[in-house]
Amino acid sequence: MTSQLYPYPIKEDTVQIRVLHAINTKFRALTLHIANEGMAKVQWRSKLKQMGLVKGSPDLLVAWDGRVAFIEVKRPRTQHHSAGYLSKDQKRFKAKCEDLGIPYAMARSEDEAVEFLKGLGCPTKPIWSA
Repeated sequence: MTSQLYPYPIKEDTVQIRVLHAINTKFRALTLHIANEGMAKVQWRSKLKQMGLVKGSPDLLVAWDGRVAFIEVKRPRTQHHSAGYLSKDQKRFKAKCEDLGIPYAMARSEDEAVEFLKGLGCPTKPIWSA
């Protein structure tokens, strides 16, 4: 699915919140945010690395029925900004996932994330009628 051109600036964290909400609403899965934002002080980033944080880690880990997938959320293209792209470290992480057979996707919208998980067979939540 191709990302639409947004007529207004949209921040990556806003997209991530929307993606997370869509996943939690539609799927029977455990979704975790990997806190890998680069705004932390050098000492804290060093400690996170010692504790196991890997450079290029994606934003979200989604697990279901003994399976796991990663999603890296990027800002979509707008009239004011180009679309977000993977850094060198993120490309390396993606390549490691591909080598290990772990599903990995970059999503610029809720729809892209939902289609990725549907394609993997992630179970949807039952829809109840009143």
